[in-house]
Amino acid sequence: MYSINNTQAIVLKSYDSGEKDAAISLFTKEFGQLYAKVSGVRDLKSKHRYAIQDHSFINVSLIKGKAGWRITSSSFIKSFYFDIEDKNKRDKILKILSLVKRFFLGEESNEKIFEDLISGFEKMNKSTTQDELELREAETVICFLSDLGYVEKEYQGNSLKEIRKIINESIKMSDL
Repeated sequence: MYSINNTQAIVLKSYDSGEKDAAISLFTKEFGQLYAKVSGVRDLKSKHRYAIQDHSFINVSLIKGKAGWRITSSSFIKSFYFDIEDKNKRDKILKILSLVKRFFLGEESNEKIFEDLISGFEKMNKSTTQDELELREAETVICFLSDLGYVEKEYQGNSLKEIRKIINESIKMSDL
């Protein structure tokens, strides 16, 4: 008997599989980054159709079987693409999600990274000026890199220019 695992996740990318199925890249709160299959998601009558869209924040139930992860149920929380009206904010969040795909490899639980990303996205969305948005984006990225161990320096209280320099050095040194 397989156990059902309930967690929150961000849909990083979906890949068509067959006529109505899909393989989904998820960044989950409890299992890290994983790929899961979902049956019938592209069918008009699918119960998953609206929840499992790229860049959505969802509650998801997963089963790990012999062939990998499968999604059994999902519910929509919010979309980091469609729920944010400002295109500039959306683009910055999507850039960070592409970094998550690039840097966070494998099924490794790290709830702190997940919570920091969600919190950073919320702060970015609440930003009222371009300068504040730029700073919130940089803080979110450097916090993510720090949580992964790519940033060793203390960065709290640094200027935007200094934070960007630390981020660029860290990414360059990672060889990813």
